[in-house]
Amino acid sequence: MVVSWLVHSVSLSIRHSILWMENADEIWKDLKSRYAQGDLLRVSDLQFEASSIKQGDLSVTEFFTKLRVVWDEIENFRPDPVCACTTRCTCNVLSIIAQRKLEDRAMQFLRGLNDQYNNVRSHVLLMDPSPPLSKIFSYVAQQERQLLGNNFMIQVNSETKGTMINAVNSSNACSYCGRAGHNENVCYCKHGFPLNNDNKGSKGMFNRNGKICTHCGKSGHTIDICYRKHGFPPGHRLYNVKNASVNSTVTGDGKVTDNDQQTSENQDLRFSPQQFQALLALIQQPSNGNSASHTSHVNQISSISSSNPGKCPSVVCSAITPHTTPWILDSGATDHVSSSLTNFSSYITINPIVVKLPTGQHLVATHSGTVKFTESFFLTDVLYIPSFTFNLISISKLVSSLKCELIFYLNSCVIQDMTNKQKIGTVDVNGGLYQITLKPVISHSVCTSVVHPRCNKIPIDLWHFRLGHIYHDRMQCMKQYYPCLISNKDFMCNTCHHAKQRRLPFPLSNSHASQPFEIMHMDIWGPCSTTSMHGHKYFLTVVDDHTHFCWIFLMSSKGETRTHIHSFINQIENQFGKTIKIIRSDNGV
Repeated sequence: MVVSWLVHSVSLSIRHSILWMENADEIWKDLKSRYAQGDLLRVSDLQFEASSIKQGDLSVTEFFTKLRVVWDEIENFRPDPVCACTTRCTCNVLSIIAQRKLEDRAMQFLRGLNDQYNNVRSHVLLMDPSPPLSKIFSYVAQQERQLLGNNFMIQVNSETKGTMINAVNSSNACSYCGRAGHNENVCYCKHGFPLNNDNKGSKGMFNRNGKICTHCGKSGHTIDICYRKHGFPPGHRLYNVKNASVNSTVTGDGKVTDNDQQTSENQDLRFSPQQFQALLALIQQPSNGNSASHTSHVNQISSISSSNPGKCPSVVCSAITPHTTPWILDSGATDHVSSSLTNFSSYITINPIVVKLPTGQHLVATHSGTVKFTESFFLTDVLYIPSFTFNLISISKLVSSLKCELIFYLNSCVIQDMTNKQKIGTVDVNGGLYQITLKPVISHSVCTSVVHPRCNKIPIDLWHFRLGHIYHDRMQCMKQYYPCLISNKDFMCNTCHHAKQRRLPFPLSNSHASQPFEIMHMDIWGPCSTTSMHGHKYFLTVVDDHTHFCWIFLMSSKGETRTHIHSFINQIENQFGKTIKIIRSDNGV
């Protein structure tokens, strides 16, 4: 039984080494001889482990037990010393050492606790003298029971509240109109009926196509034509000079046309009759250099009227500057959102879409369109939410629609095309957010860009010069990633050839040797990329100036040059009886 207990008490890797031992005493001695001696490295690891253990998701009891196991193992390897004095010791140094060890363990226990026990930790550290470890554990355990009780009450309250909400929702009745079968989030009475819904025969609040204004809360119209937001028309009982405004745009030929799809904040400006005539003449003047009629979205004259005769007419101007509100990059948004219709280059009316905010609030989007910043940077399917105060760009939708990638830096973000690696736009950091402060898109009738038909095709030799005369194979690698580069097989860079020459070529000489072996030309070539069968990478060439006869000596390294030259000189002297007078080389020999 003891043998079975010992075998099943060790790990699987150790169990295989003692599995065939029959005596319990033999097993115990074998394990003791191998693992009873603790070296310095093991003690150091245990001390580091005790200092780095954190509570995390453990309870106080589990955390303390985990620390206690490590402390006991350290105590087993390094027990407290025992006084060996023959007389009674009076210095009490051993008790001081034991007290300091307990204080260290108390600090390890306190530092490993979670932040919710900061009050207990501060209270214990202020105690003098420091309480024992068991007392500290009781303080922390008491604090844990108190925290668990508070969390239980909060959970009970939340569950009770959720039960009440479920009980209300179980009636399956809308809290807005009181009808069953739907809830307030999708109530047509609040958000308006879809365009294809035939509800003309309904009565009361369902007349006028069931439209509900999100600004004033009344039925029969939407926020786009709400009188309380945009002003009452002439003849209305609530009409007055201050709030009368009908949006209009000034065209390029000087005419004033109605445009009830644009909204802006109105500012009252009072003019004298002379100022009014001068302003009207200035507006009606045709713009120079632009005969084409185009719509200006910058200045808008709303209405010119005078309610009281004899008084100066009042001109209400609406200044609309598209794209002045910054756009914020949002990684948590699933759709693009805009708060103003002036940001759209085109839009359509859609069925009401309920948009849920992170705060739990529900808003309704009534329009969807396209916001165009540049020719290559535009947003599609942008939701128009008038009651929303921000313009958001969904990062996921931006990447999927434009096939682009976003590179984030410390103070900016670069939007880059994934196909040709061209930069689409830049986003700056403002107030801790990546914001785009956009400007109006220039009309093509005002400014026409002249683009050469081959400007997108760049010769590869131009990039060879720009990149510091890089190698041809590197340029071919670039062409794989940038198809706009034009490859030229006949291109040859003279600068590269001249730069790689270490010295000027030798001048032409008419002097030649009159006899063989008077002048010998020697040169070394290598190393060769392909090694010969015998391992040769270099060869030495020896050319006679008179006969132009050539000798070639293969070499494994340049260190063999001296040996081959001596051997060649001796061969000429012994075979031909000649002495070599001059040897010419380029200092490579």
